[in-house]
Amino acid sequence: MPIIVGNISEILNKLFSKWLNFVYTKFFAILVSRQITKGVKMNRSNQIVILSAELSTLSKKQNFFSTELLEQMLTDCNFNFIPAIGSYKGTQENSFVVMLTDSADIEVLRGFAAKFNQDSILYIDSNGLSTLLYGDNTSENIPTPRFMCESEALNKDAWTKIGSNYYA
Repeated sequence: MPIIVGNISEILNKLFSKWLNFVYTKFFAILVSRQITKGVKMNRSNQIVILSAELSTLSKKQNFFSTELLEQMLTDCNFNFIPAIGSYKGTQENSFVVMLTDSADIEVLRGFAAKFNQDSILYIDSNGLSTLLYGDNTSENIPTPRFMCESEALNKDAWTKIGSNYYA
């Protein structure tokens, strides 16, 4: 029996596209409702962490599996999160924006980052203040990411893309 790769590939692409559209639509609504768009303005009770499992020293395949594992860990712990693309130290990587409901979750996410040998995670507190939290328990306050056009963001040392919006 012949295998029709083109049709299967087309079907899988359509299913993936629909799933991705659903995910972005669902979680973008969460972002909007929590006012994390346009300058990362947030309600007093909202906090987010941005983290990745990827490393520039790993192959694409290794990074893919690391990202999949981190996504599963976030899901298993019932975090609300959305996928994002980030650039850190000049390297683009798949990342996740995690909406926190409890400050104690920061340490859980720090632990996740440590498992993937990450230098840091980006924490934005309920007042909109941004801090890089390093694995050695040090931290560095940084300017809060703000919404900007793609060309402006791509000229920054670090940026995050959520859906089609850029923040740096």
